[in-house]
Amino acid sequence: MPEATAAFAERGDFQAVAEIHRSILDTYREDFGKYAARGSIEKIRRLFDFAPANIGQKLRWSRVHEGWKSVDLRKAFDQLDRAGVLAGVHHSDGTGLPLSATVDDSVFKLLHLDVGLAQGALGGHAMPLDVFRQGRFVNEGPLAEQFVGQHLRHLHPGRRPELHYWLREGRSGNAEVDFLVAIDDKVVPVEVKSGAAGAMRSLHQFIAIRGGDLAVRFDLNPPSVQNIQTECETPNGHRTAKFRLLSLPLCLAYRLPDLVRRVSA
Repeated sequence: MPEATAAFAERGDFQAVAEIHRSILDTYREDFGKYAARGSIEKIRRLFDFAPANIGQKLRWSRVHEGWKSVDLRKAFDQLDRAGVLAGVHHSDGTGLPLSATVDDSVFKLLHLDVGLAQGALGGHAMPLDVFRQGRFVNEGPLAEQFVGQHLRHLHPGRRPELHYWLREGRSGNAEVDFLVAIDDKVVPVEVKSGAAGAMRSLHQFIAIRGGDLAVRFDLNPPSVQNIQTECETPNGHRTAKFRLLSLPLCLAYRLPDLVRRVSA
């Protein structure tokens, strides 16, 4: 948020940032009553407060409130999604373009409006600044996914923001690729890591099952391109995943299409 960023840049005052974020969050909650039907206000506020602690999680309505009907909660979520307050990252099978042609609209995970507001809603500003700067939080993985996702939503100005991911659920275990992005004629799988290391089993599974010659990993490493070849066990038997991996630091999420095109040229 510009005001919060300016306050920290000018004064280095983390408490001022916290107060600005708190004011923004309170304004959203108050404004729900102005634009939502009376019967849905409580549900909208519950979803808004539920989201920060559940970023990147597959949305199950019973976790929001066991006593409310899923159809009513879905309507409330759709209002927040259309307003850009929350976002759904919808499952696509990733077989080709357009990604929306193979969407399962009932399967999606949550993103918040903004990574700073999400952390502020969870009390992240209450810790000392030197601790915050170390960047080690129990929710650092979801925060990294939120940061990348909110940039990927706006890669194509003028289009309605959409986000997709890939999920395979099975008896032998689940596989999930954080995002699928359409860049020119490619379906590009994107993994997000909060540190400098991390397994990529799900990414390997996706490439082995769906094919493709390029994948992206956002993490804390310098940019690089690696040739990857690995063996995978898939529901269709033993497969080989062979592809180029473009590794980028989290801060370059907004440059993704341009950087993918350079690697693909």
